[in-house]
Amino acid sequence: MDRENLLQEIADLQRKVSRLEEQQAASLKVETALRESEGKLFGLVGAVTDKLSMIDENHTIVFASTTTLEKFGHDIVGQKCYRAFRRRDTVCDPCIVSQTFADGMIHELEQDMITRDNRTINCWTTSNVAARYEDGRPRLVVEFSRDITRQKQAEAKLKRLCTAINQSDEAVMITDRNGAIQYVNPAFTDITGYEQPEVIGKNPGFLMAEKNHGPFHAEFWSTIKVGSTWKGYTTSTKKDGSHYTQHATISPVTANGGTVTNFVAVMRDVTVELNMEEQIRQLQKMEAIGVLAGGIAHDFNNILGIIITNAEMAIEDALPGSETLYSIRQVLGASYRAKELIRQILLFSRRSEKELMPLHLGPLVNESLKMLRSTLPASIEIKQNIKAVSDAVLCDPIQIHQLLMNLCTNSAQAMQEAGGTLAVTLTEARNIPDKIAGYMPGPCLVLTVSDTGCGISPDNIKKIFDPYFTTKNPGEGTGLGLSVVLGIVRSLQGEIIARSTPGRGTTFKIYLPRAVSRNAKSPDTKNGLPRGEGRILFIDDEAQVGNAASRRLTRLGYTLTTETTPQNALAVFRSDPAAFDLVITDKTMPDMNGFELAAAMKEIRPDIPVIICSGYFVPEDTTLSKKLGIAALLPKPVTKKDLAEAIQSVLDDTKGEYRG
Repeated sequence: MDRENLLQEIADLQRKVSRLEEQQAASLKVETALRESEGKLFGLVGAVTDKLSMIDENHTIVFASTTTLEKFGHDIVGQKCYRAFRRRDTVCDPCIVSQTFADGMIHELEQDMITRDNRTINCWTTSNVAARYEDGRPRLVVEFSRDITRQKQAEAKLKRLCTAINQSDEAVMITDRNGAIQYVNPAFTDITGYEQPEVIGKNPGFLMAEKNHGPFHAEFWSTIKVGSTWKGYTTSTKKDGSHYTQHATISPVTANGGTVTNFVAVMRDVTVELNMEEQIRQLQKMEAIGVLAGGIAHDFNNILGIIITNAEMAIEDALPGSETLYSIRQVLGASYRAKELIRQILLFSRRSEKELMPLHLGPLVNESLKMLRSTLPASIEIKQNIKAVSDAVLCDPIQIHQLLMNLCTNSAQAMQEAGGTLAVTLTEARNIPDKIAGYMPGPCLVLTVSDTGCGISPDNIKKIFDPYFTTKNPGEGTGLGLSVVLGIVRSLQGEIIARSTPGRGTTFKIYLPRAVSRNAKSPDTKNGLPRGEGRILFIDDEAQVGNAASRRLTRLGYTLTTETTPQNALAVFRSDPAAFDLVITDKTMPDMNGFELAAAMKEIRPDIPVIICSGYFVPEDTTLSKKLGIAALLPKPVTKKDLAEAIQSVLDDTKGEYRG
């Protein structure tokens, strides 16, 4: 080889060495860059707070991030993923790792995982291809899992809250800070009649009744806009135009800075509750009236007794056809009316057990209408037509009064604006409607109450007997009147039918089974008074009552001893128990009442008959009377007829014999 060729080869070798050095430097630079990139990648992976792992096609974990190792254990690399993350012995079903290996696509799944400290957490897991073979097949799958346990708990809590709001009987409404409605629950629709789409975006003011506008509206908004909660009662309007009373609690919703963003209103329809409270107040007032009436009746009936007794005796002494006789009869008639008025007040105010007895219905109807007439305006005319001859019904007089008063009051209210006619008839039923014929197999009476008032719409006529249903405005009615009527009619084994034409009036027909009339009570028209003989001890703390009774009974043939204190009467009786055939005593007296006096006398002489008089008997008096063996209870003021018949009946039973 010549020199020239040798030098050429050396030069070529130098160039190759130089290129190799350059390539080595480049490779070193790439290797350094790769190491830096790998460090950054692993640093980034280590900083990920979600679970991150790489899994091969055999479900073996080949890599796990620091967070994953800390949460599931530092020994999970090399374990099967289903064992490391879910404590399973077999592949999960479904398995998104298997799905990604199969199709190379991204897959997602919500699943539970178990941490190293045995806590079960809910995760949202995503799988994707991390590395592929040269032919494109997935070689490694990366799995990301985010712990959504708190989110799921929050969602469950929110769901429970939403369910509670949606199922609540109270209306819930949410508005923005300007009052535009953003949400209402189903109860809002049930109460108001408005569907959700009809109110979204509207101001709640359209629900308020007219009386809630003005100063009330201004005060209400001034309270809630400054962040305070407002509570109170409002009158609102339903979609059908009817009014109802609601109790509302309206609270502001504030952002972190304290700015009001929304308002939440919780509203409850309290119309029924307020009506019930009013009903209770009315019952309490009636109870108070009953107590007051009892006290007044005692004194007033004593006064009436004196007037009636002296008037009856004056009539006996007056010349027939004289002006004096006419005047006295007028006094006596007015006294009877006063007596009846007191009796009716006591009848309606006192509590008593319902005792059904055969009674003539006609007189009860007339009595109720007399009491009602004075309470109605002059623009309402009452027409009554009592046609039934056999009018006996098994009933309680208080129930009949209550039934008629409720029906007639309703009719009067339907005519209060324009006036009209209230007609009450009592007839014997000839044709019984088919729908109730099965319940009324025997002869019936028909009590009809009709008016010429405003009438009832076809929709409402079906609901008038429902408790608390009323078409009146809040505070004008409780909705209990007709339900009470229905209850009374059904308790008497009867039926009631209502018919109405809007603008022309309403008619109620009550069908009641007729009772056997031979036992029914009716007014006695006998003029003659039973006379007799006997010695009577008469006790009343009003001297004038004793004086009048003495004069009256002396005329009927009896011998009277009168006392004004129970202590004196007991002393007289104890001194000679056989001196008397009968004791008549007032119930209410100072220091010792009539029952106590009767008990003391019966300890001395058990067979002595006792009649107790009072202007006010309570149900407990009947029980006590039976226990003590009282012969009769007579309501004051006692007419001469009632007193004479009671004395004759008692003395005929005992024959005045002392067997002590």
